Amino acid sequence: MKPGEGKIVFRFVATTLALLMAVSLAVGQARADDVYFLTTSNSSENLAVENLLAARGITVTVGPNYTTFAGPVPAGTNAVVLLGNDSSTGAPMTTGGQNALLSFIKSGGGLVTGEWTIWGNAHEGYDPILAPVFPVVPSSLYNYNSPITYSQATANAVLDSGLPSSFTFTADSNGGTETYFQPKVGATVYFNSSYGSGVIGWKYGSGRVISLSTLAGTTELGDPHYARLFGNSANWAAGVVPAPSTYLGLLSLGGTGILGYIWRRRRRS
Repeated sequence: MKPGEGKIVFRFVATTLALLMAVSLAVGQARADDVYFLTTSNSSENLAVENLLAARGITVTVGPNYTTFAGPVPAGTNAVVLLGNDSSTGAPMTTGGQNALLSFIKSGGGLVTGEWTIWGNAHEGYDPILAPVFPVVPSSLYNYNSPITYSQATANAVLDSGLPSSFTFTADSNGGTETYFQPKVGATVYFNSSYGSGVIGWKYGSGRVISLSTLAGTTELGDPHYARLFGNSANWAAGVVPAPSTYLGLLSLGGTGILGYIWRRRRRS
């Protein structure tokens, strides 16, 4: 080995290891987004949501029941989960709570909603301030079908992560199992269901909103594929997107390439 070559090799190895460590840290941080969960009246369902998100490396802050939430959304929150599974008649959110969520989303925050938020709240006119952020057209059409099949309609690296192209699950029921979803203009159907569109999302203001046609109840959250989709949806709403790193895209030495691939979190301005 010529003089100085040892130092060059050492520096290359050290730099590579440091960059790989940075990638590892970046991945860990991206999966530890802060989610604010506005709870339902079902304690078992609340616990299932908390445990599922925590198992995905997501930091969960448990808020009040969605009907009593009056704002604000805690600082540092990346996404809010609003399922609205309270009763077969639904219930409105306070005016203060609606305004707080609207401001949060417009400024770059994310929102995940379930079937009952759309049917019980938007369709019934409970939340007129918040309703415009939902990416689906409210509908009175619903069914009691179970099982339900979700099939990928539009590819998305975050939402599709770890999932087959289609999967079937046993559905929960709260006066019905699934609302008939249709996207608003500008929204994207990411998964179709056996009863129409199953998962629809869009960008609203600087934020993201994604809606599931099903309840995200305890039975569904106990299904490994549905659970994966739910966790992926929280990450999507939080703005976690896989992207090639500008700095780690390709390292090469003597024709040997090392491809760096990190997760980047979109941060609110």
